[in-house]
This record gives sequence, structure tokens and C-alpha cells, in this order.
Amino acid sequence: MNPDELSELCTRMPAYLEKAAEQQKVDMIFMMLTSIIDESTILLCYGKNCEKIVQYAFTKQLTDGKVELPGVVSRKKQLVPALMTGIQMMMQ
Repeated sequence: MNPDELSELCTRMPAYLEKAAEQQKVDMIFMMLTSIIDESTILLCYGKNCEKIVQYAFTKQLTDGKVELPGVVSRKKQLVPALMTGIQMMMQ
């Protein structure tokens, strides 16, 4: 996606994340908006403890339910392992 498309999605998605979490009956939900051009991701988060998990996983603070993650483009190799580490650290 290009930067303009990402910016537009960032403003529209929080309401959808909240609704999806309620419909799916999950405590939290994460969505990656990735720019291959910039090799970065904007991670949108909603739900219980997602702020703490992101802080532990990436040592970054959420702002309005989102955080920029430069260099993160892979769910499988970069995002999920970091989030799992964040969850484990939060549980200690």
C-alpha cells in the first residue's frame, strides 16, 4: 500500500477492530498495515492488554491504538514471535 492509502486506513480501522473483536468474542485484535516500499508496518491494536503486549514486544508505546514498526514486514517471522514474547513477559 502507498502512504496515502495506509493513512486513510489508519483512521477508519479502529472502529472495525472493535466491532470484529466483539463479534469474534476475542480479548484483543491486531492488524498489520504494511508498506513494502518503506519496509515498515503500522500495527493497529484493540483490546485488553494489547498496549502492554506491544510495549514488551517492541519497546514502543501505542498512540491512538497504533504503533509504527520500521523494518517489520513479516507476520510469521517478525510480528507473531515478538507478540508471543510480549505475552509471555506480561504473564510473568
